[in-house]
Amino acid sequence: MKERIAAIIREVFNDPELLIVDSTSPADILAWDSLNHITLIVRVEEEFDVSFTTAEIGALTSVGELARVLGTKMQ
Repeated sequence: MKERIAAIIREVFNDPELLIVDSTSPADILAWDSLNHITLIVRVEEEFDVSFTTAEIGALTSVGELARVLGTKMQ
């Protein structure tokens, strides 16, 4: 799952060389603004066939948190 998330992040931010770890956050990726955050969430929702609530989207502050919330939705 994490590798699929990392691939989506690299695609959204158009950087195949991005190093993605659990602690990766918007502060680590210059292009990670509010618009790209929504683009990222939509791509993850499409890839994993899930939906995030507005509260969940606002709380997703790192890749690790995204993976954790996504994992709960896929159970």
